Amino acid sequence: MTYSKREFAKDFKAQIDRGYNPQRIGSWAHHTYFHLLGELNEELEEVLEGLMVLEAGPEFELPFEEISALVNKLTEEGEKEDIGTPDLNIKDLAEDLGSHWLMCPLCEESWENYIEYAMVRCPKCNQKLHNPQSKNALQWTAESNFLKLWRYEIKYLPVLGYYLYAFENEIRLYTNFQDTWENILECAWEDFNVPKDLWKRDE
Repeated sequence: MTYSKREFAKDFKAQIDRGYNPQRIGSWAHHTYFHLLGELNEELEEVLEGLMVLEAGPEFELPFEEISALVNKLTEEGEKEDIGTPDLNIKDLAEDLGSHWLMCPLCEESWENYIEYAMVRCPKCNQKLHNPQSKNALQWTAESNFLKLWRYEIKYLPVLGYYLYAFENEIRLYTNFQDTWENILECAWEDFNVPKDLWKRDE
């Protein structure tokens, strides 16, 4: 099993959060390198080799700012590797509550989200979910005076299909899933009398 960049960044950050002690970090890197040998990719091996020298003495110390920047870089790259592309083995979709809020359909945890990757990870149960606020999601909106306080959205996620959301006073009260554009339009018409020509693609 490969030691992922996300896992490595998390463990590395935990060392920094305990306080910046270069020799302790070097010792941790030394232990991790040999304990997980065979589970590390070439990039992580090189990072650990560079950190191992910190335990050799003060003359090998690196500035805290440099170590902190490395942790942030690995965290960002690890996150992108972990949730940057759709996971075809996962079918669960985070529920879009609007205004950058999501809810996990498994544990009902809600959180504010500004991630635009294909996937998100629930902060409570740690489950990966498809992200309805992904930059790859296509969205259409229907609004008119006739519809009064209701607003309707259709979101398309390439791996999953089409989702119809209905909001009253910006509170989501309805969700429906269909696998084709024609079916989701028909659903919007049958359930809410939303005309097909009212849908406008969001930019």
